[in-house]
Amino acid sequence: MTSIPPRPRNPIELNQRYLRTIVAPSKNVVDELQVIVGVTTHGDNLNLDRCLSSIASQKTDFNFGVVLMVDRIGEEVSLGGIPSSMNESLWILQGNCGSSAGARNTILEFVEKEVTNAEWVARMDGDDRFATATSLDVAVKAAETTNVNYVISGNNVLDNKGKIKRVNYASDNLKNPQWVLDRLESMANYTAQNEIPSCNLLVAAKSGIRYPNMSSAEDHWLVVDLLINKPEQVTIIPELLFTDYTENGEVSQIERTRGRHHSSRVDLANAARKWVEVNRKKGTVLGLGQEGIVRLYSGQVTKYFYPNKIDPKKIGWFSKTLSECGPHIPNAIFKKSRTDDTYTANYTWEATSDSSEMDIDEIRKFLLFCLKRNVICSNIKRTNFRTLGTGELVYIDIGKEIIPMDVSYFRDSAARLYAIGVLGWSDWELLRRPTDQAKPRIWDNLPGFSEFYGSIIEEHLQGVMSTLPSKSEVKVKTERNDVTLLIKACAMDSSYAEEQIIHIVDQLTLATEFKERILVIDSFEGPFIREHDKGNLAELIEIAKNLMYRGVLDSFLIVPKTRSEIKITYTQWFALSCSETHTVRGVPVFSQLWAFDQVQSRYVLQCDIDVLVGKYDSKHDAVGDMITACQEENILSVGFNIAHDPDTEFKPYRAPKGEFVPEVRCGLLDLKRIRRCLPLPNKTRNGKLTTTWYRSLQQYQHEYGLCSLRGGAPSSFYIHPTNERKTDKGFLHKVRDLVSQGLVPASQWDCWDLNGIDSEWKYPPRNEDIILFARGKDTSTNRLKRFAESLAVQDDQDFGVIVIDDASDTMKPSDLYSKLEWLGERLTLIRNNANRGGMVNHVDAISQYCFRKTSLITVLDLDDALFGRNVISKLKKLRERGHDVILGAPFRPDSPTAVYHPFFDKPREKWGGDVWIHLRSFTKEIFDKVPIEYYKIEESWIDKCTDYATMVPIVELAKNPVYLPEYMCWHNRTTKMNPESRMEHDWTIKKILAKPRMK
Repeated sequence: MTSIPPRPRNPIELNQRYLRTIVAPSKNVVDELQVIVGVTTHGDNLNLDRCLSSIASQKTDFNFGVVLMVDRIGEEVSLGGIPSSMNESLWILQGNCGSSAGARNTILEFVEKEVTNAEWVARMDGDDRFATATSLDVAVKAAETTNVNYVISGNNVLDNKGKIKRVNYASDNLKNPQWVLDRLESMANYTAQNEIPSCNLLVAAKSGIRYPNMSSAEDHWLVVDLLINKPEQVTIIPELLFTDYTENGEVSQIERTRGRHHSSRVDLANAARKWVEVNRKKGTVLGLGQEGIVRLYSGQVTKYFYPNKIDPKKIGWFSKTLSECGPHIPNAIFKKSRTDDTYTANYTWEATSDSSEMDIDEIRKFLLFCLKRNVICSNIKRTNFRTLGTGELVYIDIGKEIIPMDVSYFRDSAARLYAIGVLGWSDWELLRRPTDQAKPRIWDNLPGFSEFYGSIIEEHLQGVMSTLPSKSEVKVKTERNDVTLLIKACAMDSSYAEEQIIHIVDQLTLATEFKERILVIDSFEGPFIREHDKGNLAELIEIAKNLMYRGVLDSFLIVPKTRSEIKITYTQWFALSCSETHTVRGVPVFSQLWAFDQVQSRYVLQCDIDVLVGKYDSKHDAVGDMITACQEENILSVGFNIAHDPDTEFKPYRAPKGEFVPEVRCGLLDLKRIRRCLPLPNKTRNGKLTTTWYRSLQQYQHEYGLCSLRGGAPSSFYIHPTNERKTDKGFLHKVRDLVSQGLVPASQWDCWDLNGIDSEWKYPPRNEDIILFARGKDTSTNRLKRFAESLAVQDDQDFGVIVIDDASDTMKPSDLYSKLEWLGERLTLIRNNANRGGMVNHVDAISQYCFRKTSLITVLDLDDALFGRNVISKLKKLRERGHDVILGAPFRPDSPTAVYHPFFDKPREKWGGDVWIHLRSFTKEIFDKVPIEYYKIEESWIDKCTDYATMVPIVELAKNPVYLPEYMCWHNRTTKMNPESRMEHDWTIKKILAKPRMK
């Protein structure tokens, strides 16, 4: 069976340029080059030969070379028609630059770094050509004569066939700002005969200038910026026709089709007007960009936004967000201009330094700040950062590139900051650009980033958890070296022995640590009075061995059968000669007395193996209360309390003189005092004792004025299941689970034996607006703790919780409950005693315990955790807006950079469309509409890929689904895939997706 293919990659991804040098001159040649002509091409330009020939024909008094930048991904290019005279001074570079601006900047960076003696760079497109044989020579000499950084000259305008249509001279008027504004206005209206000459630029190689990262008119933008803002650095040569420019070239035609050609010229005209306006004001221009220009005056920094460059609807969000973002983002105040429909952002200037080099710790702090404030600074480059005297990074690009949290953008921004700040890469190396399917995703190629990014997310979450409010007191166990826990069992108990022993030890050691935990096994194998099971002594012994090995028991004892041992015990206890283990009515006596004699502590808390121990308060030290009650010399024992109304007050331990009969099912014995009472009154008939030890002790109490107490706090109790109710193992487990959580119906109050009809023993239903449903099996303690703490830190605690543990192999069932106990009545905890499977648990939990159709069910795994403090509040807001399916982004520590992009439209056609992600929420109403058959394959419950099976039909039924691209869930995937399990996984998904679409 073929495996499911991976989802096709997005056409645009964050990626490197993968720049490589195909051809390069020798070092001796490179060192002699004074000028570089940079040519950009996609490699299939029909006019490239014409361009290169015009370069080769240049007559100069200096040495020049050519850098040919092939902006192309995928296959290697084969370039023909390169003049032989150019071979010794030619570089051919290939890379994925992604745009004209990217390709031109790659050439400028390359020359700065690799051709260090070069003084000038002339740029051309592959379909341009030099206008004359002396164009380059004239421009360079003019630059050197006038001592400037930039030279602008004119050009011929060619049609697609290479014929001259018109001449575009570089007039001296270019230094007149108003003339430039008028020309830009006519360019925006498509009424200009010629555009601003922008393809005729000679640049000083070490000027550091870069083209703006724009899809269209980036050359016009750069030239107009120089003309208006740096005119003193520009020389204009009116008489020189530098190049022949091909109008409506391939890139220009594409941009016209997309509408960007026109919009870019409108934007440039608007920007230039604002530049001229600000330049007329007092103060210093600090910089400019594609949405505004920044000025410093009188200690205040003001950014003047161009028209339509900031959404008025976002002003409120900016104001609130930036007011909480110091020192990493200036606290800017936004105002609308009085003269036009634009805005300014103003903040107080603060002394900072250049951020060309960044400290990794400061980068970490900055990203942690972004996570804490739920914002992204997305325009990552060195010039958008400054460094405070204290070392903190400050992001100064106030504007639309500050956006609300979106994990995809945050990851990309973090990667770019890491690349420039830690790896020292160029600002232009890592950008969103066309995807090269032959190259790995950047996360596989960015050294150390995945670990770095994951550590930041984990540190952020740890910071959230460090503010965890105290939901419960720390439980401190009391060491009771004078008390032994003794559990009494016989062969008839073998079928439920393991669960019961674990349950009893777990419950009774929540607040007490005993000297020893001992199981005593009666070796008698029947017949039994009130027999409910034939039993299996050998099986019981094996269970005892296993539980001792696993630390539940300290030891187990097997009662001997030898008559001599029996006689010795009875002589000591009753001063009678008898060798029968049971009374005349068949009640065991010897096994218990012999066990008491093995106990090495003063007190023994002895109980039958079938008792169910419950606590309304897990911190309650019932044993401590009982020992305190034994202080008076006339007290021989104290009975363990039975279930009462949890709201009743503490009942003082008491007993009438001579009463009560010692509690044999579950009670504390003072063995030291009892041994002083020996021998106890008893008789024999037909060779057997007539009275049990506890009735015999009661007689002694009557005779000597002693007593056994009952009473105590309702916080701890026991229930005795009668034999007829032990036969239904499923019901008995359910009751055991409920009792251990203190969930006891009123019909059980004040009763020793298990009481109430089966339907009264039930888990609490959920009716909240938000219901978290989590399931798991064998979840580690640390992950359970993280899950519980993530609930506790939520700012909005108005939610209910359903947790299903699917028969974990644990010796401490209370661990899960103790971590969630603070939820109180908001918790429905179900601990299965047999594995039922994720899908059965999913369906049962929602159908049986969620009753309101409008409730939003949020599904997690027990090893997941909510991410941050406001997950619940976000879910509520989205639900209030009418969303019936809500997905939130997961963070996966096993794959830190993984980001998902859910598709709600036709997910079956998109391999499930990532609608299965953690966190996922849906209304009970939608869940109820999905037929049960969608959760089965060939009549069997789906036991793998249950997230696909549940969410695909639910999304298909949703009327208003939404994806919130913020980290909402910590999802640590633990499933390991081998080829066999991968095939099974893919087979299951295919079966799920093959089901009919829900309508």
